[in-house]
Amino acid sequence: ASVFLMGSPLSTLRTVLKDQSTKSMPSLLTSITTWMNAFSWGLYGLIIVKDFYVYAPNVLGLILATFQLLLYCVLPSTTQIS
Repeated sequence: ASVFLMGSPLSTLRTVLKDQSTKSMPSLLTSITTWMNAFSWGLYGLIIVKDFYVYAPNVLGLILATFQLLLYCVLPSTTQIS
């Protein structure tokens, strides 16, 4: 369930790619905090408790959050008028 939560901002991916804008996605702060949360829990699961059921969903969430952040880097949140 946590993977769906972390990847839920990507539900607007079709709109983002069609409009070439991230304005339909939640705020950038949401993606940053999702990335930090997945990173910290992933490290905890991998290094401290060595539990697959802790680190696996968080590594997947980290990948999804990284993709969200890349979208923010590549596509502007507003369209620029030339």
